[in-house]
Amino acid sequence: VITPVLAKHLWPEVYVTDLCRLCGKERATLAHILEDCECANADNSADVLPPLMEEAKRSEDYDVQHTAIQQILAALEKQRPDGMEAERVNPSTLKPAASGSPR
Repeated sequence: VITPVLAKHLWPEVYVTDLCRLCGKERATLAHILEDCECANADNSADVLPPLMEEAKRSEDYDVQHTAIQQILAALEKQRPDGMEAERVNPSTLKPAASGSPR
């Protein structure tokens, strides 16, 4: 999963900061995005998403797994930089930064 914390190192020209775009206070790690952010909407709150992910890990039901993945993708979508809507720019098509670049 590519969060802004990792993306800042891969595409520094696009992800100039690794701060959460919702609260602006913490680094946008996966744990922060999915569980800890006080500004996340109710669908991604600590009360909903972690139990849903636990259920999806154990479930053989496609719908349960699909719902969990959709929730994770929705949370990650909120962290995209301005002008980087999914239909216009896909991070996987960007070239990673040179290996010698500062981190």
